[in-house]
Amino acid sequence: MSMSNDGKSQSAPSPEALMTELLKLATLVNRPMRIEVAEAHDQTLDELKIISCLGGRGPMAGHELAEVMVIAPMNVSRALVQLKARGWVEPAPDARDRRRKPVRLTEAGRQAFLDTRPRFSDVATGLLQDVSERERAIFLKAIRAINARIEAQD
Repeated sequence: MSMSNDGKSQSAPSPEALMTELLKLATLVNRPMRIEVAEAHDQTLDELKIISCLGGRGPMAGHELAEVMVIAPMNVSRALVQLKARGWVEPAPDARDRRRKPVRLTEAGRQAFLDTRPRFSDVATGLLQDVSERERAIFLKAIRAINARIEAQD
């Protein structure tokens, strides 16, 4: 049993109820990220995810981006074509494996990434403003456990 916001005890939700809430949450989180961050910077949500990933992790191959950001490979390819056309990504040779074809942000791509950060932070802060640090830590632990379980099954 856990405590609700009003101090009354409540039982844990069923896996089905929790999954319904997770699906709803994904939609509700994507909407402001798409409108307030991606579209505000003339990007698609997939382009935002890719430049955020490259900006945070460094060079990655398309299949790696698809896995890490959980984007369909075809959508990653389309987004990379657009990002290359904008001059935001370029090939990043891999000296250890010449068959691997990673991409990296160009200077213009790095600037586009940095330009999105204030709005990204504002959206994150707005969405999580009523969630305590303790609740965020518990939520992150749960997200990581779910992600690990899903990734282990793939």
